[in-house]
Amino acid sequence: MQLEQRLTQALKLHTATYADAEALTALYQTAWNEREDEAVVQGWLEGGGALYFACDRTIVCALRWRETPYGWEVGRLATLPDYRGQGFGRWLMTRLEALAIQHNVPELQLTLDEAQADLLPYYTRMGYRARSPDAPLTLCKQVGGVWQRQG
Repeated sequence: MQLEQRLTQALKLHTATYADAEALTALYQTAWNEREDEAVVQGWLEGGGALYFACDRTIVCALRWRETPYGWEVGRLATLPDYRGQGFGRWLMTRLEALAIQHNVPELQLTLDEAQADLLPYYTRMGYRARSPDAPLTLCKQVGGVWQRQG
């Protein structure tokens, strides 16, 4: 069996709990190569949640969200370098959209900073669009709510 197939079979999807905050913090620091505070991670879990893939107790890819007045704010995807390009982030985004629909959340929104502008095509391919011409790095996607029940 190929290594990629074995890795895919060993990965399991999880919904994060507070017990995962330390491991999620470590993932974010490694994946983004920047400082992430465990209290910030816990704040996201309190106000929303996180989904992640783990392989042998190592979190390899995660996505977090929190509630806002318009729907859910989505945090940046974090994937360990060895696991990038295998579709795990896209799968998490799709699963998050399904959760939003189940919870009747009308919109998902994410904001990139200037250093992340190269990620625009990635999110555009998943259906996210700029909120306005004045905010090209604030992306949104309608996923649930009343508009689904119409017509």
